Amino acid sequence: MQHYPHDTEQAAEFTRLALPLMSKFKIPTDPLNYAVWYEYVSGQNAELKQAIDDLVGQGGSIEVEVCEELYRRFLAPSDDVEIAQIRDSLRRILAEVLQHILDAGGETGRYKDLLQNYAGKSLTGASRDKFREIVVTLLKETQALEKKTTQTEMKLNAGAQAVESLRKELERVREAATTDALTGLANRRAFDIEIQRAIEHADDENADLCLLFIDVDFFRRYNEMHGHLVGDEILRFISRNLKQCVRGRDLACRFDSDEFAVILPGTQMFGAIACANNIQGTVSSQKLRRRSTKDQIGNVTLSIGIAAYRKGESSEEFQKRAAQALFRAKSSGRDRVVSE
Repeated sequence: MQHYPHDTEQAAEFTRLALPLMSKFKIPTDPLNYAVWYEYVSGQNAELKQAIDDLVGQGGSIEVEVCEELYRRFLAPSDDVEIAQIRDSLRRILAEVLQHILDAGGETGRYKDLLQNYAGKSLTGASRDKFREIVVTLLKETQALEKKTTQTEMKLNAGAQAVESLRKELERVREAATTDALTGLANRRAFDIEIQRAIEHADDENADLCLLFIDVDFFRRYNEMHGHLVGDEILRFISRNLKQCVRGRDLACRFDSDEFAVILPGTQMFGAIACANNIQGTVSSQKLRRRSTKDQIGNVTLSIGIAAYRKGESSEEFQKRAAQALFRAKSSGRDRVVSE
């Protein structure tokens, strides 16, 4: 997480400078976008500032998609740092748990020595007071051991809870690193990992593999007519339908701002076409309304390109062929599925 050394007065001044720039480029003031422009006007992130200055100098428009990319490149926290911190905490907890076990072992060893000491002595002719002394000693030692065992058990339980908490935190970090925050689908990073894994499996097992590239038709028009909040709702709507249409080992991802991808391991072309038609038909058959006003938005359509993996080709070549199929779908009228 980014930390800022600015006091209240400085922060207010940077906010005063950031908001007009966001307004100028029609950037919504959500936390992600605000973080980008706050960093820019504060000058704290030199690489980010240079990137924006270059864009402005070239006369390029800075849209929401560009802000997302800037945030991802220059501000998104590194999960490697968080994972390293969790790993260190886990090592510390395990060391403490081990010490508790060793401590308990020491107590039981002392108790064992005490019993062996008494067992090795001849108690023949021992007085009643001697027996009483032995019994009292053993009782005290037994109670002390019981208390120590209870304390150790409590410490071990606490250690187990701490380890479980760290496990959940590690899962959260991993999930955050590979999940798109807006849609809940796998993100581009997850796609890059999974497509390579699927290719390696297809090569090793001589298995089928297909890839869908999906584009939301005229998405920019929805943003211009209804605003970015409606655009976000459309993306979430499509994501929900993708989750319903994609099952098992298949993976749906948000590939780019308004583009999605579906990896279909073990699927031949006819199966990929059926999956694509199902996705397209499910989405386009539903009429959308604005949540706030209930005004009609209409139907959303998709263009989908499909490629089947060719043994031995690279991930880039595979994706290029799927992208070419998507381009043909869009250039031939949109709202259709095109396979290579």
